Amino acid sequence: DRFTMAKFILTNSRLTNGPQVRKFEEQWSNWLGVKHSVFVSSGSTANSLLVSSWKELNQVPDGAKVIVPACTWVTNISPIIQNNLTPVFCDINLDDYSFSLNGLSAIAEEHSDIRAIFVTHLLGFPAQIPSFEKIFPYVDILEDVCESHGAVVEPDTMAGTYGVGGTFSFYFGHHMTTVEGGMVSTNNTDLYDLMRVKRSHGMA
Repeated sequence: DRFTMAKFILTNSRLTNGPQVRKFEEQWSNWLGVKHSVFVSSGSTANSLLVSSWKELNQVPDGAKVIVPACTWVTNISPIIQNNLTPVFCDINLDDYSFSLNGLSAIAEEHSDIRAIFVTHLLGFPAQIPSFEKIFPYVDILEDVCESHGAVVEPDTMAGTYGVGGTFSFYFGHHMTTVEGGMVSTNNTDLYDLMRVKRSHGMA
């Protein structure tokens, strides 16, 4: 509550990344069932960090194509453009507001060089990633779960744990809040290490 937060602010000399953040990262990883989580300043930052680190780690060339939904938040698209990647927009369906399978199939016929799909689990609805993988079995999956903490991708996989990495937001309007803040979670230790370096502006 606000009194606990006020007491914390008044009695602590450190208000940025420290022991409580480490504890939160560990607890979040345990709840989600992943090896690693990196706390950042926002869900938007989480998206940017994930895309940038995925590109660098995998030596993805400039101009590589990433499928993004036509209905999503702007910070799903801006990291693609900012990292010199090419967004390929796909229409959504009206059941869970994720990708239209017909739209993905049409993209598969037109583009043979897709490198990743940036999935948004929108408004609490889990996107049906297994169906996407049937159309694109060899591309990387990046997941934005900023609005869907705890959603489960059928049959029993937590959203944010299916692909390369998942992002989460703790903005005050979402499921839980740190007022501001976000998280990137992954099972890839090399990706985790790179994201930690990037979060700290290259400092060891």
